[in-house]
Amino acid sequence: MSQLIIALPLEALTAETVLTFVLVVDGQAVEAGECLPAQLPHPDLPGHENIALAPVRALSWHQVTLPEGVGQGSPRLKAVLDGLLEDQLLDEPAQLHFALAPAPGGPGRPQWVAACERRWLAMAVQGLAAVGRPLARVLPEWGPPGAQRLHVTGHTAAPTVVACSPLSISVLALTPETLAWVLPSEHALPGVGDVTEDAERNDALPADEPVPVQLSAEPELVALAEQQLHRPVQAWPLHQRWQAAAHAPWDLARGLLMRKRAQRPGIEWLRAPRWRLARQAVLSLLLVNVIGLNALAWQQERQLAQGRADIQRVLLQTFPNVRTVIDAPAQMQREVQRLALATAAPMPTDLDAMLSALQGALQDAGNAAPPAIGSLNYRAGELRVTVLDLPAAQRAEVMQRLRRLGYPTSQEADTLVMKASA
Repeated sequence: MSQLIIALPLEALTAETVLTFVLVVDGQAVEAGECLPAQLPHPDLPGHENIALAPVRALSWHQVTLPEGVGQGSPRLKAVLDGLLEDQLLDEPAQLHFALAPAPGGPGRPQWVAACERRWLAMAVQGLAAVGRPLARVLPEWGPPGAQRLHVTGHTAAPTVVACSPLSISVLALTPETLAWVLPSEHALPGVGDVTEDAERNDALPADEPVPVQLSAEPELVALAEQQLHRPVQAWPLHQRWQAAAHAPWDLARGLLMRKRAQRPGIEWLRAPRWRLARQAVLSLLLVNVIGLNALAWQQERQLAQGRADIQRVLLQTFPNVRTVIDAPAQMQREVQRLALATAAPMPTDLDAMLSALQGALQDAGNAAPPAIGSLNYRAGELRVTVLDLPAAQRAEVMQRLRRLGYPTSQEADTLVMKASA
């Protein structure tokens, strides 16, 4: 039988998270180290299981008493726990996941409940399953509260102490003041003040006889722990401590509701570490293209602005009486029309100019006598003329001559429709 014991990080698990693990085969630690999730060992042994340990800082422990009719599989369990723990939680209950003791007591009896962030736990379970390491169970590294124990762990430069008691589990810095606070009064350290006032915090413990405290530390911290505690300390290696934790019957992931992740094997390479340079190259190429498009757009905008400035300059130089430029082409057209009216110069859209062009076209058509005009209708540069007794061939020739003179002409029955071109 083999077990891969993985320590979950405090932050959200990703493909780049470095995990600490211990591989245990037949009760012996055969491999230990740190690696990325995709590089975790995967022994093909019968009965193998993957176990994750939740760090002590990721969990909070609460003691509750469930009412009658509410148990492990009850549909009302989550709502009942939300109501019982609402005043004890720092986060919103909807964001948390609760795990009951594996063998909860009956109604009316207090029992321990572990609370953790739902999203953090779901990302850890799904992330390990995505790299082919599905978890059989998620266990607490420390807990639930029970026997008195002090365990010194961490780095030599900044050691910490895990303090377990029947009421709580906490992680504190290793200092004489901390040890004096977490140790029962019967085990107070010599020369570190009076800790009898802390007995009020432990009023739930029996006071008639000393409470035994188990003292342990990582092998490299035993000497430092004995120096601080002034008494012998048992060496408890990491792999042995994790093996002991793996025997606990808890499963923090029981009842965890997770959103199903879409299976996207085709793009898993995007997350793989070996493709990091390719991802950076693609991002750099996209960045260069974005910068180039912005530069091109800026250049085009600058050219348009220069064109508008040139038109405005021509307007102001040609017509000095224009003070404010709003729509340069429209203002220039109005000024030209105003100038033509002031100088009495005929405009192509005037009635007399259109009649003169029509007369010339009729005469050039080769008629001995001009045809009779039935009716005239002029409005805003459009002249409608009903020409009588004009053969079709000559009518087509007249329309063609008018177009050459700049008057697009169409025919509606016996009526010629002349328009002055722009």
